[in-house]
Amino acid sequence: MSQNQTLFSDSQLVQIKLGEKHGLTAEEIELFAQPHFDEEQMERIRWGLEQGFPIKQIKLYANQSFEADQMKIILWAIESKFSEIEISSIANADLEADEMFEVYEEISRKR
Repeated sequence: MSQNQTLFSDSQLVQIKLGEKHGLTAEEIELFAQPHFDEEQMERIRWGLEQGFPIKQIKLYANQSFEADQMKIILWAIESKFSEIEISSIANADLEADEMFEVYEEISRKR
């Protein structure tokens, strides 16, 4: 059994294999292929990379302090082309997912 198979669950290994299948670089895969991320967190990070968003932006939410739901809201902000300051106001580990969504909605209304 390889070291990866002992570090990761089957569902986490699926995310790593999907990243490889979709042409992500080793550096990109390394960003989400971390045992502390669960399958959903890995999926959110992988998806953002596959969409071609800058790694600098992906790193705003590729953080184990964010749950998958929180990552999703930050990813929405990136997809919506929010400014770095706007994204940073959402990517606050002190906010719960529903609070992040409120900030996201408030910024969206002002645009």
